[in-house]
Amino acid sequence: MSAPSNVKAWISGGVVLLLVVLPIVLTTGARSGSEIQGSIGSTEPAGRRAFALLLGRAGVQAEGWRQVPAALPRGAHGLWRAAGDGRRNDDFDEDEEDPAESGSDVEARNSITPTIGMHAPEHYTMFLEEGGTLFVEGRRGIEFLRDALELESADGLELAVLDDESPRQIRLASGEVLVVEADLAFEPLDPSSAARDIAVVLDPEGSGEMAYAIEIQVGAGRAIAIADPRAFDNGTIGEFDHALLAVRLAEIVPPGGRLLFDEYALGLWQPEGMTSVALRPNLVLASLHFVLLALVWGWMRAMPRAFPRDPEPLDTFSPVLRARAQARIYERARRTELLTPAARAAGFDALARILRFSKRRPARDGAGPGRPEIDRLAAAIGGEPGARATELLATRPIVTRADIERLALDLARLEADVRRRGDPRADRGQ
Repeated sequence: MSAPSNVKAWISGGVVLLLVVLPIVLTTGARSGSEIQGSIGSTEPAGRRAFALLLGRAGVQAEGWRQVPAALPRGAHGLWRAAGDGRRNDDFDEDEEDPAESGSDVEARNSITPTIGMHAPEHYTMFLEEGGTLFVEGRRGIEFLRDALELESADGLELAVLDDESPRQIRLASGEVLVVEADLAFEPLDPSSAARDIAVVLDPEGSGEMAYAIEIQVGAGRAIAIADPRAFDNGTIGEFDHALLAVRLAEIVPPGGRLLFDEYALGLWQPEGMTSVALRPNLVLASLHFVLLALVWGWMRAMPRAFPRDPEPLDTFSPVLRARAQARIYERARRTELLTPAARAAGFDALARILRFSKRRPARDGAGPGRPEIDRLAAAIGGEPGARATELLATRPIVTRADIERLALDLARLEADVRRRGDPRADRGQ
């Protein structure tokens, strides 16, 4: 009983250790994406951790998306693609030229994530066509809409640097005016274009308004392009009306929809594990049945059972089988003469039944009839058969197996002769 007890003790200790160590590891480890520019896991000035927390406080359901584009949810949800290219925050130098300015955005993005199969950009287009809202930022966002998604409405979009210094006023489509720090805006839109502005920069000199954010209708959804995304970084979201601007843009997603921050585009792709696959809608029922079967099997195996016992004797193990088994043992030991008492006892009992001999021999297991019983039986038979009975049952020497076989044959002849006699007792015995 000590082995099962030790196993239970080890299992219990492992569970307790896991409950103690796991929370410590989860709370002390670095947050995934904490060093990536534009990630909601980053608390660096160029990160978006404050943006995600702000939306959560404002009642907007915001979460990071680290699965392949093919797994994007369908319906009235939002997806925000940050302008970061997946590099670490400390990889950037203040005087370094933005990769987006050099036109190498496609090459930089392709070096982070694949672009075929479940990773293909076409899945973003499907997300839009089925009612989704896609937010993109800066030149990287325009190039993504134009080159990756191949939206014709994004061909004429260009950014221009504003001359006057920040901050400046931005008027939303609702008429609300916010003070925002922005140095970029869209060039005037083509009147025939499908794009329309939803936020414009107010020019104090009256030289014309330029769009800060535009909307492009794609199927049942829409793409929102933002000219200058610096207002959403950790280092600036607390200044001016940046936080209010972030909330107003996030409210474009219909109520009840999820707002996903595209961490996948930053290189933080997290492949689905076994648990995620098992909990897919088309597999969840099969997974639950498998878990239920495993629990039932474990419960059945854990039930207390009786101690092992000797097997029950078989009903078919008859005295004949025991006698044959014992005879084979004597034969293998070359002690066939030990079978003589059993053969003589069987012959004695057969003759006693024929003659209705009242004085049966005492039952002695494995022993032949005694001499007094043989003499009484021979006297009852009488004559020559009686003398043969004495010779067969008492005086004939038995040494080999052939002697036993001849003894059995002679006893059978004597039994037949006794039956054929005219003795009334033999007739009654028949």
